[in-house]
Amino acid sequence: MRRQIGIVLLALTCSPVWALGRPLQHHATHPASLCHQSAEIFATLLPGRRPTLYPGCSGEPASEREPTSGEPVISPQTDIPGTLPHGTTADPPRSIYENNDRFDILFYGGKFVDVTFRSIVFRQKTDYRESYIWVAGLNYKLGKFIGPIGIETEGQLAKHTGLQDHWEANVLMIARAEFVIKNAFSFSVAIGDGFSLASRVPRLEEEENPSANILLQYLMVELDFGLPALSWHPRFMMRVHHRSGVFGVFCPETCGSNFVTYGVKVAF
Repeated sequence: MRRQIGIVLLALTCSPVWALGRPLQHHATHPASLCHQSAEIFATLLPGRRPTLYPGCSGEPASEREPTSGEPVISPQTDIPGTLPHGTTADPPRSIYENNDRFDILFYGGKFVDVTFRSIVFRQKTDYRESYIWVAGLNYKLGKFIGPIGIETEGQLAKHTGLQDHWEANVLMIARAEFVIKNAFSFSVAIGDGFSLASRVPRLEEEENPSANILLQYLMVELDFGLPALSWHPRFMMRVHHRSGVFGVFCPETCGSNFVTYGVKVAF
């Protein structure tokens, strides 16, 4: 009976250490100590008999025992399979400029506003007309500039519907200040400047100024809100989409148009 009890105790003690002995290296200075205890119990129950120690119960400290053929070597300073490196925690990129996905694809649409750009931005004044714009764009993040401010470049293709029926292409540079709260919520403020080319003189711009031009300055201001913890970083955006004559540079006197728009963008 004593022999059977000893064998059962040794099996119950050494088998888990053999199976889990490697991970236990991170939690014990000498993981074979359990096997030593079982060996002492075996010797007490069966005097004069030497127990057989299984792999992982060699009696040698784990740091000194040579691994057997095909056995993985795991250092206390390296990963246990399926876990993070020792002493580190999960911390995905906090900023769009720290993420490897530097491209954004964006879609937005909005309605023509028959007021000046300054009135929209600083006075929140709107006077809508039944003209709509639908935009698809590709944005590339060039990188951080200073502090929370990053630099981007963007290209867009737009289709006008309603009172106007033409195409529009825009290219611009963007400066964006992004702020992240505990890696769970982000918001940013951006301003962009570039060029806007229409397929023909837009009807509502021509009504305002018969000398309107197909090539004007493109200007935008934007506010967006996002979820940076998600790998595709979805964001909701509000943008003022503005074509401008820049006080007579692109056309005599005043010309241009404004749209208040809303949309989404995602990283890829």
